[in-house]
Order: sequence, then C-alpha cells, then structure tokens
Amino acid sequence: MTTVQNQELLKPEHTRALRQNGFPPDMVIKGFDEGALQRGVQYFENRRVIDRSNDVPGLSLVELEASVLGEQKYTVKVSIDLSNFQIRSRCSCPVHKQCKHGVAALLDYVVGDVSTTISSTHTERKVNQPTAIELWLAELNTNQKQAAAPETEKTPVQTEETPASRMDLLFLLSQTDKGSNALDVEPRRATRLKRGGYGQGYRVQLSDLLHDWKDPGFVCTPEDRDISHLLMPHRHNNLYASEGKNYSVSAGIGRMALKMMLATGRAYWNKTDYTPLTEGEPRTLEFEWEKLEDEQKQEIRAVTSVAIQDYFWMDQLYYIDVLRSEIGVLHHAPLTPQQVINLLKAPPIPKEKSQEVSQKLLDMFPEAEIPLPAKEMNPEAVDIHVGKVIPVLELRAAPRLDNPELAGILPDLHIASLSFDYDGHEIQPDHQQALSLLRKDNIRYRIHRQPDQEQQAIDSLSASGFERPKDNTRFKPLELILDADNATLVALRWNNFLDNTLPELEADGWRVTRDDSFSMEFTLVDEWHGELEQHGQEWFDISLGFVIEGKRINLLPILVEMLGQMKDPQELHNLLDAQEYMLVPLDQKRWVKLEASRLRNVLNTLIELYDSQPLDNSGKLRLSKFQGMQLATLLNDPKLHWKGADELKVLSNKLLNFQGVQTVEPPEGLIAELRPYQQDGLNWMQFLREFHFNGVLADDMGLGKTIQALAHLLIEKNSGRAKLPSLVIAPTSLMSNWRREAEKFTPDLSVLVLHGSERKQHFPTINNYDLVLTTYPLILRDEEFYRELEFHYLILDEAQYIKNAKSKTTQVIYDLKTPNRLCLTGTPMENHLGELWSMFHFLMPGFLGPQDRFS
Repeated sequence: MTTVQNQELLKPEHTRALRQNGFPPDMVIKGFDEGALQRGVQYFENRRVIDRSNDVPGLSLVELEASVLGEQKYTVKVSIDLSNFQIRSRCSCPVHKQCKHGVAALLDYVVGDVSTTISSTHTERKVNQPTAIELWLAELNTNQKQAAAPETEKTPVQTEETPASRMDLLFLLSQTDKGSNALDVEPRRATRLKRGGYGQGYRVQLSDLLHDWKDPGFVCTPEDRDISHLLMPHRHNNLYASEGKNYSVSAGIGRMALKMMLATGRAYWNKTDYTPLTEGEPRTLEFEWEKLEDEQKQEIRAVTSVAIQDYFWMDQLYYIDVLRSEIGVLHHAPLTPQQVINLLKAPPIPKEKSQEVSQKLLDMFPEAEIPLPAKEMNPEAVDIHVGKVIPVLELRAAPRLDNPELAGILPDLHIASLSFDYDGHEIQPDHQQALSLLRKDNIRYRIHRQPDQEQQAIDSLSASGFERPKDNTRFKPLELILDADNATLVALRWNNFLDNTLPELEADGWRVTRDDSFSMEFTLVDEWHGELEQHGQEWFDISLGFVIEGKRINLLPILVEMLGQMKDPQELHNLLDAQEYMLVPLDQKRWVKLEASRLRNVLNTLIELYDSQPLDNSGKLRLSKFQGMQLATLLNDPKLHWKGADELKVLSNKLLNFQGVQTVEPPEGLIAELRPYQQDGLNWMQFLREFHFNGVLADDMGLGKTIQALAHLLIEKNSGRAKLPSLVIAPTSLMSNWRREAEKFTPDLSVLVLHGSERKQHFPTINNYDLVLTTYPLILRDEEFYRELEFHYLILDEAQYIKNAKSKTTQVIYDLKTPNRLCLTGTPMENHLGELWSMFHFLMPGFLGPQDRFS
C-alpha cells in the first residue's frame, strides 16, 4: 500500500492534531506498516491506552512509556526524534517493535491531548472505554501467562505476529589464554534459521541495550539487559574489563554472569555450530602420564569420568563438554585452578628426568593425589574411615598486628584453632570436600570426612560467640576468636567459655590443648580489704582492694577506668546485674574475678560521683559520712575486712534496723509544757543526734523554735553528752530574746552572750558555759578565736542568713568544728533552690552533691 493510501488510515482529526503539535503525519505513516497503523488507530479509538507517561529529554526528542490493553497488558516505549523525523517503538508484545501498541501510545500523546476539544470524537471514545472487568481480566491474563512461562524460557515465543525470521542476542564464550582467569564473552546478534539454530551473526555493543530509546536491532529480553549491566565495565570496579566489543569477566562477577548467560539458552562455546550450552553436574578431574611414541618421554594429561573437550577457569575450574552441550565445575582438591592449569602446561618429561621431577612434585604437593612420572615413587594410598570424629581445639595467642615494631602495644589476640582427628590423623580443612589427602612417610592417606560431625563442632563454637577475625587474611578458616566492644567484655566471654562451655566440650570427647602463648588467666578473689581514713569532721577517704601474690591492688581506680571504657556509666551497672563475676585487669594477660553482687554498692557511688572526678591522686574515694551510710552491705560483708570503719558500721546497722522516731521525755528542769508539735520537734532533733544526722527545724515564726532547741540542749546536758558548750549564731536583734527564753524556760543552762565591745574579755571562760550566743557579723570578726574551738552543737537561727554559699561569713561558719548542727528558720528558701544547697552544705556536706549540679 502506498503512502497516500496509508494516510487514509489516519482520520482527519488525527492528521490535524499531529500538524498542530509539530508532528508531520508522514513521520507516523512511514514509521509503521499498514497492519500496525490500522489496528493501532482502532486501539487508540477504543481507549486501550490505559496509562501513559512522557518525558522531553531534549529540544527535539520526546520519549513515551505507556500500558496498552490487548489480549493482555503490554508495556510500550516510543522515542520520537524530530531532528530526523524518526519514530522508534519497542514493546513487550511478541512483535516487539514498531507495533500497533506503539501507534496507539503515539496517538494518545499527540492527538489525545487536543481531542477533548473535538466533542464527537471524545464522546465516541468515552463510550468505548474499557470497563473495570475488562481491565481486571487483562491484568489477570498477563499475570497468568507470566506465571505459566518456564523459568528457563527467556526468549519470546513465536506467534502469528512474530516475523518468520528474527535476530537474537547470542553469547559466545571462550578463554584464549589459559593462563588468565578471565572468561571472554563475545556478544553477537544472529538470525534464527528456519531449520533451527542461528547464522554466523554480527558483533554488537552491549551499551546499546542500556538505553530504552535506542533500538539495538535484535530481540532483547530483560535478562539480556541485566547481563549487559554485569559485563559492561564500571569505573569503580576493577574485577572485569572490556576491550573493543569483547568482554572479560572473572571471580564472583564472572560466576554470576555465566549462570545468567546459560539460563538464556543462547550461550555457546567458541561458535554457534553446536547446540546451546546448559549447566551440567560437577565432575572430578584426575591426572595420568602418557608415554609418547618413542617411549623415552611422557606427558601429563587430564582425565575425567566423562570425556571433555575443553576447560577454562575463573575462581573455579570449569569443563566444556561440547558433545553433551554442558558446562560445569571441575573438581580437583586440594589443588587450586591455577595449579591445575600449570600442571597441564608441563612439557614432555624425559625418562632420565622422571625421578627428579617426581621428587619435586612430592615436595610441592605433598597432600595432592597427583601421579608421578616415576611410578615407583608414587606414595602408597591408604583410605581412612571413622565412625566418630574427634574435634581438637588448640588455644593460643597471636599478635594483633603483623608488625614486629608494634608488638606489645596492643594485647595479643587469643585464638581457638579447631581441627579434626581421624584415626590419629589431624586435619584442619579449608574446604568442604568429602575427601582430604594427607601424606606421611610416602604414604598418602585418603581421609573420608564426616562433614555433618565437623559442622556440629563448628556450630558449638559459633554458639559460644566465636567468629573469624576481621583481619582474616592472616588466619586459617577455622582459627576463631571471641570479639566485643572492649577488652573487659572480651575477657568476660573468654572466662564464660573456659569455665562453662569448655568442660562440656571435653566431656563430649573434644581434645583441648593450650599453647604456651595462651596466657589469659582468671583468678577468683574472695577476700577484700577496705580502709576508712578520717578527713576533717564530715569527710573520710575510702580505699577498697584485695591482695594477690602478696601485692595490694586498689580496686577503685580500676573501676573508674572501666567506667571510662563504657559508652554510659549505667552500662557497667547493667553488666554487673547480668554477670556472676566482674573481671578486673591486672595487666594485658591476667584478670581477677570478683563477685558482681559485692561491687554494686561501690559502683552506685562511683556512678553518682563520676562526673566530678571521684578519686584523689592516691586513688581513694572521698565521701561524706552521710554518703558512707550507703555502704552498709559492704561494711557488713564477712569477707571484706575493714580498718577504721567500726563507727560507720555501727551507725549503718542502726539505720538498717530503724523502727521510726522515738518519743523522748521532756528534760528535767524545763519550766514549760511543750505543745504536741513542739514535742514532735524535740523527738525529731533527738533522732537526728542519735543517728548522726543534722537538719532544719522550719516552723513558722512564733511557733516556738527557740524553746524546742533549748529543750533539746537541756536533754544533752542532763544526759552527760554535752562535754563542750553549744554555740548559737543569730541576728543581733535576737540576742536578748535567746537570753530571756533560756533564763525563763531552761534556767539550768548557763548562758554566755558574746556581744558588744567587751565580749573578748569573756573568751577565756567560754568552756565554763553550756550555751554561747553570738551574731553573724561578730562570727566573721572573731574568726580566729572560733576557729580554734570545738562545740557540742552549732545552731543557726534565721539560717537563711547563709543562703549565699560564697560569702565570707558563710565560709567561716562552714569551717566551725562540731559533730552536731541544726538550722532554725521559717523561710529556708527566699528566692531560689540554690539557697537550700548552702544550708544543707553546712548541715551535711556532700548530701546534695556539687552546687552546680544541684542548681
């Protein structure tokens, strides 16, 4: 049919829309044959284009991708090049290119966008739009055909729409250089012949397959594109390379590409005269020496159970069986593919050289089953069969770095090396073959292995956490380590294995040996030693440790260092909860085992103080006596021997047995009847004194804080505990009030008021009084005098006066010597929480932690 006749296939509105959008109608007519145009127009009119996207990558290039509904749903891609007025169409249908689905997609793009203005056409197309049922059935048919197709059928089947002859992509495989471990691939496009097979074909560039818009000129499947991506060289990958139109692949990339090419059914060895290659079963390669015609020389040749015609190698050795059209793996343990190739390159061996060559082969391949040119030198073959394999575990150590200059800087890597004993013959295989060869005294032992038993032994070590070292190039496959984030966790895993798992393995028949280099030692220490040393009135230094090999080890610096190894201090605490023992390093090789439960209280204190450098320069922990009461469990541990801790131990035991605040009788000589809440205050102050606590009596003004304090001091005098005077510091305005109330309610208390210009003349007699009264301003002026004294009680009235911890007066009051302190105030805080810290730092230093953290 002529071009003029073809034009009649396009309706006037189609032609008009093409011209309006800059598309010459002739371009469409010349791009498709009559059948494609006729059916494509019908598909467009019947709204068979159900989905379409378009892109304009260049000024003169338009690319379309659409789903078109036919017998099933097809995907079509159309490239429109306005620079040369050419249209290329590629489709998933059997026709593959320049088909009716391309025509429908093109018209949908060019005409469909303007056809909404043509009411008659629009109405007609809307009537013929596919129903939801039609769409569902077409989708179901597509999925059913895809599921029914055999996995190996990668080439589109021929239908009535398939050309009688077509071109397919073929892969010609070869290895011209047997010394190279690369497989050569030559892609060709060839015509399928009617009688079967293909013509000679032409070379192609695989890059043509990587662009959807480019027509490669032959049938191309998605699998062909995947193979092309593998074969094409990439700048970031040096495992394969290309030259011209040939491609070379090796190692893992080569193995993957080979499997994919075989699966297409279009892979051939050297030429297409034979049937396509398929993947065959592995075969075993053996060697034999064959005498030449003169019988003065012999040469080596490869022998297989089924004859092969060629071979090649990548990371494995492969055979080519042209007669059976098979390609497969060729085994010859324990030789590598390179060694096999080199053996087969051997020149003819003269008779006089046979013994010399035989000895060289024995030296080079002592465990390989290679026949020798001098037959009399062939080792005797003995087969070893056992029912039960004995796993052999050797524990040893090796430097972490293979560099002598760095030896000793990092701790050694401790290794568990696994091998297997077969009837007295020990092997450590690096492969999973069923047969291992071992030569001793010109006897070659053929060890028939038990892979299930070997794997069971490997799994036992894996369950304990063993794995290959990260630097595994230095180690054999069954040389394993225990690894963790830090040295302490590694040691814990080793200790658990040695204490718990290893005895079970030995009981199960394992043979375990320890090399002298394996120096990891774990010593259990039961006896601890603790010491408390007084530091001022409110603080003491604590050291905690143990004695090993006659040397005292301070535990606290070690714990602080271990805390530093953890991402979070709480991580070490959690570790103690999960472990029966905690390991403490003595050096890189020796560890001490301590019961984790005994460390928790010390660790809690360390965690609390960790941010503020808890240890002094001598490795001791400074605690207030109030923090020390948290060590009750350690203080009462029968296996922990304390020095200087008797008083703290008694006090902590009292706290453990505390039954509540007890009621005390008002003191004899108190001339007043206490109200109930005042009696409660008296009971509370006596409780504080008994348990070595200090506190704040914070009743409101006018509720009798002064009389409660006086009654408390009178009890102290009557009991004989007040060996020294008690000092009250108050504002100047309250001096006379304190003197009057003491004279009125507790006349048995002798009172000295140190106030006024003549106060210093009374300094020498201060110890003759029960109660001394002075003011905040005078305490600063008389600092030197008070610094030398010690009081039974120190009471601050209106204690908010010391709310500024940095003031000079507050600093002087902090340093006054007394075992008992009390604050009286109706307003413990006037402005902010920081004021409360200053008051408690006077009462119980360290109780609220550092000031900056509290605030």
